[in-house]
Amino acid sequence: DTVKPTIKALNTNPTNEFRFYVTDVNGSGVKTYNGYIDGEWFLLDWESKTGILKGKPRYKLASRNHRLKIVVTDGCKNKRTYEKTINSI
Repeated sequence: DTVKPTIKALNTNPTNEFRFYVTDVNGSGVKTYNGYIDGEWFLLDWESKTGILKGKPRYKLASRNHRLKIVVTDGCKNKRTYEKTINSI
């Protein structure tokens, strides 16, 4: 398996729950997943049956731009990173 997992953003609105659809095409499966806002880790929940990765920031984000980063690694250590600038109002 040399194919990286895929990450598709379903919701990146910081006032709601972040949601992503994650798949690993070649089937070694998702092994690790981590979320970061401005470099600070936040808890994500993986629903393997649906392929949904979701989570909320631990605190209300200040009204400004923030950097969202999601990192997913499969069982063969192939890693995919999703990054986006989000704006908290």
